[in-house]
Formats: sequence, C-alpha cells, structure tokens
Amino acid sequence: GVLNHINNPYIGLKILTQSLKEKGLIFLSLYSKIARKDILSLRKYFLNKYTTIDDSNIKKIRSEILNNKGFKINSFINSVEFFNKNEFKDLLLHPQEHCFTLEGIENYILKLNLKFCGFLGLKDEKNKFKSLYGENEELLNLKLWKQFENDNTKTFLGMYHFCLQKI
Repeated sequence: GVLNHINNPYIGLKILTQSLKEKGLIFLSLYSKIARKDILSLRKYFLNKYTTIDDSNIKKIRSEILNNKGFKINSFINSVEFFNKNEFKDLLLHPQEHCFTLEGIENYILKLNLKFCGFLGLKDEKNKFKSLYGENEELLNLKLWKQFENDNTKTFLGMYHFCLQKI
C-alpha cells in the first residue's frame, strides 16, 4: 500500500511495524509537505475547479498549467510524472493525499518504538548537511534535518526516502 494515500497513515504504519521482527527494517517514502508546497497549492486549485478527474480534464489541467505563467511549476514541469497521465494524476490530483513533516514523522517514530536509520540517496544534500552540522550522529538527527529542509525547501522534492528499525 501507499501510506500517502490511505485514510490513516499512522494506523497503516502501525500495522506494518507490528509485522516487523525486533531489529527489523522498514524502508519508507513519504511526501514532504514543505517540498510539495507548490504542488499542494495547484492540487487544491484544480480539485476545486474540476469535480471530475477524467482523461479530458487531465488534458485541460496540464494545458492550463503549461499556458499559465502564474503557476509555480518549475518544481515538477520537467518530471516524467507531468507527462504520464496516470503519474500526473497521482502527482497532482489523487483524491486522498497526505503530506508529512519531519516533526510528524519523528512523532510516529517515537509512538511506534522505532529508530530512524537515515535518509536514502541525497548525496549532494548529505554533503551540504555534513558541512553544516557534522557527519556522525548528526545525520540521524531529525531536528537538524528539519532545520536543513526549512533552509533548503526542495531537498525532499521527490519524497522523504528513509529507513526505520524496530527497537
């Protein structure tokens, strides 16, 4: 399943972690509320404007975005998702979407007795993070990552990709 699109992501994660053995690992990818700010604004606009999301309206929406310079589209206009109908619908027009903050993820981790094991990928961003905060346990400090994300809002534009361990 996709935690971003279920009714209650916390319950979904709780169920998943219950099936983990002690010290078992789970890899998650969740939408960042900060990185998706522009997308969320467009999403709200178009879901209010179009009551039905069908192929015809998807074409209209894409055309409207491409022809309207007022939309903040740089964050995803060159993505594969923008030009693939199903991925575009998932990116911008999914009927139920949850975006997360690092603070919210940290709350889930604490409630579910999990340990944050780090972000996956982000080579350039990790190097920048290390130069600012250090590279040992600092890489596992979500409060520092929150500060980093606030200063570098597109860091998690794709998603937060990270690993947790059951403790």
